[in-house]
Amino acid sequence: MKKFYPDGLKEAIYVNPRIIAKRLNLTICKHNISKDKSILGRIFFEDTISSFYDNEKACMKKIKVKAKTIVYDPDAYFMDNIEKENNNTIMHECVHYYFHKKAIELYTILNNKFKYFDFKNEINFGNDALGIMEWQAHHLTPRILMPYETFRDEAYRLIKLFRIKNNCDTIDIISNVISSLSNTFHVFKQAVKIRLCDIGIKEAYGCNICCDGYQVPNFTYDDGSCAYNETFVIPFIDAVLLSLNSIVDEMMKSQKLLYLESHLCLNLEEFIGTDIHGNKFIKHEAKKHLNRFCIKMKIKLEDDNHLCEKELLLYRNKGSKIKTKLVFEEENNKLGENEKILTILNEEKKFSKAFFDLNNDFVSCMKMLKEKSKLTYEDIEEETTIQISSIKNIFSGKRDGTLLRLTVILMAMGAEPDVAYHVIDKSGVRIDMGNDEHLLCRFIINTMHADTMENILYYIKLAGFTI
Repeated sequence: MKKFYPDGLKEAIYVNPRIIAKRLNLTICKHNISKDKSILGRIFFEDTISSFYDNEKACMKKIKVKAKTIVYDPDAYFMDNIEKENNNTIMHECVHYYFHKKAIELYTILNNKFKYFDFKNEINFGNDALGIMEWQAHHLTPRILMPYETFRDEAYRLIKLFRIKNNCDTIDIISNVISSLSNTFHVFKQAVKIRLCDIGIKEAYGCNICCDGYQVPNFTYDDGSCAYNETFVIPFIDAVLLSLNSIVDEMMKSQKLLYLESHLCLNLEEFIGTDIHGNKFIKHEAKKHLNRFCIKMKIKLEDDNHLCEKELLLYRNKGSKIKTKLVFEEENNKLGENEKILTILNEEKKFSKAFFDLNNDFVSCMKMLKEKSKLTYEDIEEETTIQISSIKNIFSGKRDGTLLRLTVILMAMGAEPDVAYHVIDKSGVRIDMGNDEHLLCRFIINTMHADTMENILYYIKLAGFTI
């Protein structure tokens, strides 16, 4: 930066990679490189003939390219903005040329076929010499485009400005800060998020997260309570499978957990509110302390052969190709002031008022719940999408459909877990934990009874089931 773009170290400005390329005596061209857009850019170290994709003729063609040429594909991008992606690609190739030119010359002596370097639409580096060079370019590029001190000062300035202007907390304005920084430095938002994490803005970790096609509301946590490879965001399928864990199972059976906003939360009034429709939500103040009431899981890459685990895990977004798995570690889940996850289980179980009005007859129980909910058969049909004929059969005690269908009807009528389990028991069905559908029903009853029917139906479909 001092040599090729000193102004970028003085103030928060757009570090133009095209100017840096010019100062490195590099030529920049744009051309489609591959048919599947998997290659973002290519840097040439020698004069050579290379294959490129011809969009008009829909085929590959050979083109002679001179040394010291950067070719970027204007239609290929890794994140969500082509212009900003092109900036990243050009800078990436500049890093290769400046730092790796000598290494490439040596590598070429050993391998005459190596004439250029591809920047691919993936983050999967090997441990060989080329993999290490690719990791270095990937690692350095955003740090050149967003120099530490100027980026840090601008980030804190914007946070202070937006907080004062909107009279709110950092988690409320961090998305706006990311957008502003993205425009100032001409980089994509996910790169800004990672850079904010670099300078210690923990609110950036919990923003702009997409889970199961749903934008998770921004959140944060107490200092030191969450590492880059840990998360409070648990996809629905992972949450259902987590219910097989003995500790989580105990909490669910005691009706102490809710699945809200892609989090498994303790059902405590201190953190959980209820709207006028009876639906639960996480209180705003609680979103600043998720570690106090939400289960946390370790994120691990499915492929352990990576050089930059932190960047890979933080790069995950809606369209991410990075494959991860979640692992529940009991010793890292210390909820509440007592720092013991099972402490809450010692609280006395509270039964809903409706529970004491139930008898041992299934049909009578269903009739009573319907009357209390003030729903008609038509209302239940609209809420659940189950045909009215099937609904009437179920209410009359006939076996019409699956446990999932009965569960959905109970949720539509607002049945709380103790009531739902009582009714299911009187229906003659026995929940089998080895049955995937039963496991799903149990999870819905235990953790989603206060959620909207829209969400319940959405997650059922996401799990691959039909009602």
